[in-house]
Amino acid sequence: MPNMKETHSTKLKRYQRVNLTNDFMFKHCFCSKEILKPLLEELWNKEIGEIIEVVPDHRIQLNEEYRSVVCDIYVRDSYGDIYILEMQQWPQKELRKRSVCYQSISIFEQCTKKKAGDEKVKYSSVSECYITFLCCFDVEDVFLKEEFPNLEQVPKVIYRSNNMMFVNLKNYALIENERLQELFKFILNSDISLHVSWYVVQLLWEKVRDIRRKETMAETFYVSQGRLDERYDDGKRIGILLGKQKGRSEGIQIGKMDMIQRMYEDDMSVSMIAKYSGMNVSEVQEIIDQRQYVLTR
Repeated sequence: MPNMKETHSTKLKRYQRVNLTNDFMFKHCFCSKEILKPLLEELWNKEIGEIIEVVPDHRIQLNEEYRSVVCDIYVRDSYGDIYILEMQQWPQKELRKRSVCYQSISIFEQCTKKKAGDEKVKYSSVSECYITFLCCFDVEDVFLKEEFPNLEQVPKVIYRSNNMMFVNLKNYALIENERLQELFKFILNSDISLHVSWYVVQLLWEKVRDIRRKETMAETFYVSQGRLDERYDDGKRIGILLGKQKGRSEGIQIGKMDMIQRMYEDDMSVSMIAKYSGMNVSEVQEIIDQRQYVLTR
């Protein structure tokens, strides 16, 4: 059984191995206008306006009666267009529908910001919303049972329509665009000893290096409240779906175990996991130990 009380040096070493696919590192390194503008232009192969708003863990809730959605990184440019950048570590078959939801609610929010007495919104000024999912798995699996309207596709790497993009980071070697290849490789490895040539990746390299050096950042290495709530909801939802086959209570328990494992893989402390799962520390530790035993067999 692993020691529940890690030493400070052990925690620091583990933190310094975290790459840019982690929510915490992703949010702290990518939320820079000088990084996001050229990065988004390279991804979408188009010029975007000056970035006027960047919000990590952006929560959109039309009113108290509606469920909110939380985006990893929300960007708005001077043209009024919206860009949402998401890091996705685990497969979810609802990714495309989730993208539609993000787009719909983001555009609706922009269209309804004017008060009733103000000038009506001109349809020509309605915002576009572009969604990019950076995924650590085979994106093709998400679309096995449905036609995806590709306007541009890099086989096994990028699936793209007018305003949705899903990227399999792990197949970066298959892409011919050298800048994106270097970017995707660095996101996965985040090795600051690597030689990088694109200045955007150099900026990311510097941010990763600086964040890893700060012990105070290691102490605040956590997933934000919004992401915790969303992950808890996802785990519970998965459990309920499994419950149709294995019994509701067992399904919820499986979902909770899956949620705990994902939180643990995100380097959250056992006490914090216990707080958000409604379990005590010993129960959480037992589940983690069981999962680690199965994974290492």
